[in-house]
Amino acid sequence: MQHPFSKSISIKSRLSEHIFKKCGKQEEYGFDTVTYNSAADVIRFHRGNQVNMGMKLLSSSLSSLYSFEWYDGYSVDTSLWNWMNHGALQPQYTSTTVDGPVTITAQMPVVLAPGGSFNPDYAVEIFSTFTTGNPNA
Repeated sequence: MQHPFSKSISIKSRLSEHIFKKCGKQEEYGFDTVTYNSAADVIRFHRGNQVNMGMKLLSSSLSSLYSFEWYDGYSVDTSLWNWMNHGALQPQYTSTTVDGPVTITAQMPVVLAPGGSFNPDYAVEIFSTFTTGNPNA
């Protein structure tokens, strides 16, 4: 028996804080913006003129992208299924608090054989400016 399986990833912008430390850069979080660039298929996390973080799903195409303000317990909220199946690629979300946004991504379901697995591949990049239309940005 085969089961449809939808992989999703929850991205908290604080992830960028850990990445920036590895790169020797300092980054604040909260009040940042999540922007989806459809030409490059890149999710961009940015705050003012600070360093940007970009993420791109490499193993498939995004089927859903939804961001909202972080709150304690969001990861066990019954809304997770709805966020994963938002069915649209939210073009932009601007955080209004120091907690910052959470971004939920999903791809189309993958059919797995019993005991099978699937690993989504994401690329993460830190950059100072974003060039629209550059798929490698």
